[in-house]
Amino acid sequence: MCPNSNVSASKYTLKDWQVSITDKQLKAILKKNTYSGPPELTDGEGFIARVSPKGLIIFQYRCCFNGQNQRFKIGKYPLISLKEARQIHKRMLEHQGCKSKP
Repeated sequence: MCPNSNVSASKYTLKDWQVSITDKQLKAILKKNTYSGPPELTDGEGFIARVSPKGLIIFQYRCCFNGQNQRFKIGKYPLISLKEARQIHKRMLEHQGCKSKP
């Protein structure tokens, strides 16, 4: 965990209350001209979908690198599918374990 992280220790883990991102959810957001929901949808292990007020969806990997909170862009939905984004995220996690920049 990064020293500047706002995440506090808890007896619950992310998996206890977290809901995975679904393709159905992303398609519904794209159909609308505006979006008023949460700006980030989380999928676990730093994989997020950032959603703009106009409904644009960008997949990102959020992690700690060299003691700093970082975000790495994976790609824009639907140019990159949710399945592809998860595969890219998995490879980025493997590089993170090697302490190299994802």
